Amino acid sequence: MIAADQAVDGAVVLDQPYLLVGVAGALGEGPAVPKAGEEIEGLHAGERECGTEPAGCGGDGFACVGIGWAVLFHPLTRAQDGGIVPQTPRQLLERFQQAMLDFSPDALADLFAEDAVYEFPFLAPQREASRYEGREHIRAGFTRAWASPYPSPVVGFRDVRVHGTADPELIIAEHEFDAVNHATGETFTSGFVLFLRARGGEIVHVQDYADVLKLSAGFGRLPQLCEQLQNADQV
Repeated sequence: MIAADQAVDGAVVLDQPYLLVGVAGALGEGPAVPKAGEEIEGLHAGERECGTEPAGCGGDGFACVGIGWAVLFHPLTRAQDGGIVPQTPRQLLERFQQAMLDFSPDALADLFAEDAVYEFPFLAPQREASRYEGREHIRAGFTRAWASPYPSPVVGFRDVRVHGTADPELIIAEHEFDAVNHATGETFTSGFVLFLRARGGEIVHVQDYADVLKLSAGFGRLPQLCEQLQNADQV
């Protein structure tokens, strides 16, 4: 992040799109100052009030805020169609959830950095599926997991609680989700806690703490889980 505190014609002008993620304090007068910590998605010319219309505030992608604000920004990037690529961890989490519901390993993997890591800490450590290293490994792993006739069991998320942290790259998400056992057609409810770290508009690390007992019970696999845990004890 960078601090923006230079004024041009009565407002701060940045040389690329940015996302406002916090206000350290109002150091002077100007347009209405947002609340500290407020997220303004896609802060750039044409989407927010630009105050005195400083140089660069003509739709060319510059961000502008009031004079004297001590503001923290994250850089944004633009998609090929000119739109803003979702950059915040919360935005990426929403797309992550949608990819899960769509059973789309490509949509999921494309959210990750090339060298990202996806971990399932509660799975037996000797299982290959307990850790994916790299975007293509994540893609291949979820492609196998969701291959017909056993697609993703997730059919809906609810009671989603997202917690920010002192680290702006990291969020913690609690989920309940409805799932289906495709072998029996029965539905069940489980949950997990997700630690998601994003940087530069991509997910770089996920720790997926699934409720392994509920999942195993829902799929009728408790004996297999016990065997895996016993084998892990011997590693």
